[in-house]
Amino acid sequence: MPRMCFDRVCLERWHRIAIYAVTALTTVSGLAWLWLHYFVTTPGRPARAPHPLEPLSLKIHGAAAMLMLLCLGTLLLPHMLGAWRLGRNRYPGGLLAMVNLLLILTGYALYYVSTEENHAFISAVHWITGLLLPVVMVLHIVTGRRGGPRG
Repeated sequence: MPRMCFDRVCLERWHRIAIYAVTALTTVSGLAWLWLHYFVTTPGRPARAPHPLEPLSLKIHGAAAMLMLLCLGTLLLPHMLGAWRLGRNRYPGGLLAMVNLLLILTGYALYYVSTEENHAFISAVHWITGLLLPVVMVLHIVTGRRGGPRG
């Protein structure tokens, strides 16, 4: 049964599926890199040598991040600004926007700005924030479907 939506804040089914799929791909590829980087050792290789699948997981993660940027762009005017004007789901939506912005900034910094001295810190901020993304997204969805808090 289709959801009832009397304003332009609700997303169409295809739009929700696309955003959920890209978020899942970005999250899973990031988790794969974390797992490979910190918890998997390859027999016959030095303990600190990168796992052979780490570069592939980062390539998938980077491609998924580009798709995530595209998805976020499709949300900006109709969904985010529309909900803001209506006073709908502002706090969870604002938190989700801030988490995404921090991921964008730290992802950019890891690729273009980081140095040996700050790379580990920026990486930790990025992956900790990335672990929070699905939680904050679910909070946003649940509160939005309940009608979202005003203000």
